[in-house]
Amino acid sequence: MTARWITAALLLVASPGLAQEQEPVLEVGDRVRVTAPDVSRFPLVGIYAGLQYQNEAVELLIDETRSKVPLAQIEKIELSTGKGSRAWLGAGVGFFVFGIGGGLAAEALCTWGPGPTAPLVGENHESTRSCSTAEAAGVGVLTGLVGAGLGALVGSAFK
Repeated sequence: MTARWITAALLLVASPGLAQEQEPVLEVGDRVRVTAPDVSRFPLVGIYAGLQYQNEAVELLIDETRSKVPLAQIEKIELSTGKGSRAWLGAGVGFFVFGIGGGLAAEALCTWGPGPTAPLVGENHESTRSCSTAEAAGVGVLTGLVGAGLGALVGSAFK
């Protein structure tokens, strides 16, 4: 019975310390995300440049431009991990470029060959090579998928 009371007392003493989260300390140069609906519909992401006490504003460096956001209008300031990349954009561009290129190349290769105006020596025959638009589109999709993979790799290298 006394062991239960001791355990309960230790949990009561230790629980307030365990429940508190440590707030990260904001330092100049940190990448932050500021939510201020009156200033911008979307969160502002930039480099924290400091706090101006006389103007009661947070100063951010967004795309080489200094911006001041009034403290009264800020709902939330978060440290940003900055892990955003352009992988999806690269995948889309790669799919489009490689897909169009692959489809056009497939169409050209399917119709390429000896035809009625260019018979082989001693032969007079029609072109035996032909493919449907669906086949060329299928090749375009397959090459587009290869392009999407390459584009995602290239896009993930840029932030």
